[in-house]
Amino acid sequence: MIGAHPKRIVGLYVGAKRLQYAAVERQRLRRWQPIALSSWPQVSAVAAENPLHVLREFLKNTLPEKGLHWYVALSRNRFFVRDLTLPAMPLEEALDAVRGMLPIVSHLPLDEIYWDVALARQPEKSLRALIVYGFRKEIEPIREIFRETGHEGGLVAVFPLGFGIGHYLKLRGYPLPMAVEIPYHDGVEVALYDAWGCKASFFAAQGGGSGGASLDALRAGLDVPVDRIYALGSEELERGLPQSSPRPFPAFVGLEDNLAAAALACGLSSMQIISIDPTPTRLKLFPFWKLTASVVTVMAIACAAWWVTAVRSVDANRLTLAQLKDAKTQLEQRLRPLERNRQITQTAQQLIDDMEEFAKTRPRVYRWINEIAELAPEGTWFSRFTLNEKEIVLQGQSRDAIKTLEALRAAAFLEQVKLTGSVMKAPNGLDQFNLNMKLKEEKAPAHEPSPSADQ
Repeated sequence: MIGAHPKRIVGLYVGAKRLQYAAVERQRLRRWQPIALSSWPQVSAVAAENPLHVLREFLKNTLPEKGLHWYVALSRNRFFVRDLTLPAMPLEEALDAVRGMLPIVSHLPLDEIYWDVALARQPEKSLRALIVYGFRKEIEPIREIFRETGHEGGLVAVFPLGFGIGHYLKLRGYPLPMAVEIPYHDGVEVALYDAWGCKASFFAAQGGGSGGASLDALRAGLDVPVDRIYALGSEELERGLPQSSPRPFPAFVGLEDNLAAAALACGLSSMQIISIDPTPTRLKLFPFWKLTASVVTVMAIACAAWWVTAVRSVDANRLTLAQLKDAKTQLEQRLRPLERNRQITQTAQQLIDDMEEFAKTRPRVYRWINEIAELAPEGTWFSRFTLNEKEIVLQGQSRDAIKTLEALRAAAFLEQVKLTGSVMKAPNGLDQFNLNMKLKEEKAPAHEPSPSADQ
């Protein structure tokens, strides 16, 4: 069982040919201090042809203990990323909507993948959903090593390195938004970050193979200025990460020296953490830690003032207190029926509001998605689904874009379906296209006359 208050946090980066780690330990006054584990005294990289073998030996030599949490970052080529934009809705309903759309946006069978989603509410109240999924066969060997060595209970999250870098940039106070190019042995990841974490993640394979976009094309598609695009490990001084804000917390190694700092940052961050494994999605419903200090201070002052006042006036107010208790008892007896009625009214109103909200949003979205899935020809899949107030925008691939267009025009809830932009041939031979679908205005059904009393 993963505890709520870890004593030690270890971040691991498991690359194709290297393994890095960074660790911190909780000191007095909840401060974190960098440490070196006895099993591996140097906080540095270990080059290895088989990093999983090095990981197994590392964990075998580390004693499992309560309060030891592990965060594991992996290279970007093990994962696939899809982004969605959802209208304003509660986070729990947004998670249900993403779960319902997963068979459409994922190009892999659901029983072969692990997935998670990062949800971020935008200033205009809409929701940004970044879905990350990967093959189970890529994740299970790492989880199996943790099981074999007795550390499975402390494994908190497994995620792409680029998502951990978003937590690192936020903790260290870097000016956002910005884009970062992250080099790997087989390509480069281009990740876009804002105040809510990773906004987008793309991967350019070496030589532009496997149907991937080129690095120059990815740079051109970012909505940040060129001088806000940085590169890890760049020999050009102006392209390296800028200076961060001077913050005493947390004090750990820099990302340029140790990529495991990105994994460690997830254990210290208050933002949502994704984990590509069987564990359920962790939603950040409310950041209570931001109010802890002020609430404790206000409560301490209030309690002190109340105690001083009570001590000074206890003898003089005994008789008044007894009279107030009698009056209180009488008022409670009179107000009890009214309170019961008020609670019944509130419950009924809440039920009405919930039914209206359910009727307005959720059924329509699911009905539209199901009808699109039924009408689309076999072999069609959509990589992006954007729902606006009056239209749906789809981006996908199919064997014949025109047949897909004609098939979707038969949808009863659509007033107009048209192609936007040009139809391109993907490297896999499928048509790649964008569809703009205008929604019909749904009229409220007429109320049926109620039966007469003599019926």
